[in-house]
Amino acid sequence: MSCIENFQPLETRHLPTQLKNRNELKSALNQEFGSDLNSASNMFILGPRGTGKTHFIRKLLEDLPHNDVASCYVNCRQSNTQYKGLSQILSVLTDEEIDTGHHVSSLQRQLQNRVGIQPLLVVLDDLEFLVQNDGSDLLYFLSRLSDSVRLILTSSSPSALKQVDGRAISSLLPRSLELSEYSEKQAFSILADRAEAALASHSLHNDALQSIVDTTRNISIGLYWLQVAGQRRNTITTTVVEDVKPDAFRRYLDDQLQEFSVHHRLVLQAVMELLKESPGTVRTGKVYSRYKALCDVYSEDSVSQRSISDVLTELELLQFIDAEYFRGGQHGKTRKISLSQPFTADSEPIVHS
Repeated sequence: MSCIENFQPLETRHLPTQLKNRNELKSALNQEFGSDLNSASNMFILGPRGTGKTHFIRKLLEDLPHNDVASCYVNCRQSNTQYKGLSQILSVLTDEEIDTGHHVSSLQRQLQNRVGIQPLLVVLDDLEFLVQNDGSDLLYFLSRLSDSVRLILTSSSPSALKQVDGRAISSLLPRSLELSEYSEKQAFSILADRAEAALASHSLHNDALQSIVDTTRNISIGLYWLQVAGQRRNTITTTVVEDVKPDAFRRYLDDQLQEFSVHHRLVLQAVMELLKESPGTVRTGKVYSRYKALCDVYSEDSVSQRSISDVLTELELLQFIDAEYFRGGQHGKTRKISLSQPFTADSEPIVHS
């Protein structure tokens, strides 16, 4: 039944030989980091999810002259504290696992002893998860570490840089670049190229691909949609696209939640269940009550309401939910929560028994 002949081009982490569009980003990256890193500025790149930030940076890192420049990519979803960030950077530079139990100052000293031999480019991807904790301290330390160290920061959250304290910003002085979501034409072209490389000839109807692009310009979601549709049918029509939508969304959600706890999945399922029962918005207290009930169903130990508040913030940063904050509730403030576009309460559950 499948029309997929080569799965690789449909993988979200696949890096095509040529990356389309984003000429301003290409130019800025080449200008700052394409030749002499010592004369480059630090850079902050802001843009919605699925707009190519990580792909273009991976391409830059791939093309760096590795004999002349050291580079380190840090996924801030995983390395969301100063300690984890320092450990990741040291691990890459030493090609060794860093033991736990070090003090932050010990890791800082080890890193100070490693830099200066050659220029170092550090990428902090998804900065918003780091600055929820002690990310400002890491940014300040890295910005003053050496004249040969440069940083590229990326985020999908407009407030990420606002959460960095003033001393770190003054030391970083990053060049900022803001990306908009892909246009309809751009998203269609990118997905069409991937589909042409992956699917059997003439198996994807143009109006089916247009239906995907009309729903989302997030390229990652579009790729998962094509994956699911292509695995289940030998021809992808608009009817097929609509039929597999919940499973395509779930595959995207599952991928994005890989680096998070089971509590993130349970909370998101609680939100979806409540909004399916009563469309519109749902308040934090109800989400917590449903979450605790789901913990009983799945034999998981529940965590505190304060911890779940942090989970909700991270789901918001992942752009799964939207929240309106206001005073009230048991802890002084609460939220009205809804699902972000394009997700719906009809999406498949995130946790299965």
